[in-house]
Amino acid sequence: MGQPTAGLAATHEKTAGENGGTPIIAADTISPSPDLDSPKAWTPILNRYRQQSWARSIFELALTAGLLAVFWTVMLASLEVGYWLTLLLAVPTAGFLVRIFIL
Repeated sequence: MGQPTAGLAATHEKTAGENGGTPIIAADTISPSPDLDSPKAWTPILNRYRQQSWARSIFELALTAGLLAVFWTVMLASLEVGYWLTLLLAVPTAGFLVRIFIL
């Protein structure tokens, strides 16, 4: 971690004696590369997300609906064990229900 990462400009670097001479870069002195500060620089990076993918959409819906059905069924079966287990399983099940709504 002695060298700044590519794309980051370090403005301050010092060597600590107790670190064995390893340079220390203060977190508040590292700024992102100026190339990524402008919106035009982000356009080529984000271009691949402009086109919709039906295959990915169907996969995400099927996966989420399948997991929702599995958790819902397990919740129904867990009623025989105890109500506490059903309430515990309600948390991830609710997450998948919200995910279906968002998709």
